[in-house]
Amino acid sequence: MEIFELHFNPKLKDDHVFDTYIFEPEKAYEKKLGSLYLAGEQTNALGNKSLAFLGNLAKTIKKNYYSLSAKSQEKALSHALKGANEFLGEEVKRENVGWMGNLNFAALSIKDSSLSFTVTGDVKIMLIRGKQLVDIGKNLNLEGMDPYPLKVFLNVASGRIMDGDVIFVATK
Repeated sequence: MEIFELHFNPKLKDDHVFDTYIFEPEKAYEKKLGSLYLAGEQTNALGNKSLAFLGNLAKTIKKNYYSLSAKSQEKALSHALKGANEFLGEEVKRENVGWMGNLNFAALSIKDSSLSFTVTGDVKIMLIRGKQLVDIGKNLNLEGMDPYPLKVFLNVASGRIMDGDVIFVATK
């Protein structure tokens, strides 16, 4: 499997921060869960503080993803997102609320031909298979849900990928 990161933003805005995070398994127990790929964007951002926030969210997801000796990557991703929601709840308690309504984030885990993923905010996860283009993440993000108790990451989907498939994550 080949991974390409392309950060393309022809009209860079001062109030947007974006980063991607790739975590390959290093230890034997991590290898059974596969690789973890994250992409995050914060709009109405506060520069380095918002970029650090995205990095801390990514570290939290990684830590929780690889800490559970789950039988499946889908359960590990669900566990990681529960930890991410707890992290975000703590941020609210610290009165760091600038990310609320401004966070666009995708998390994907891939092991062999298994794919598990989630999105929050305005993020697209697209699958190209042959000549078909499908927005595989479009029904995961349920707009208008009551944010209390704070649950930013709600659903995890999973499926199979094939040789030749292309998956890409895009924000506006």
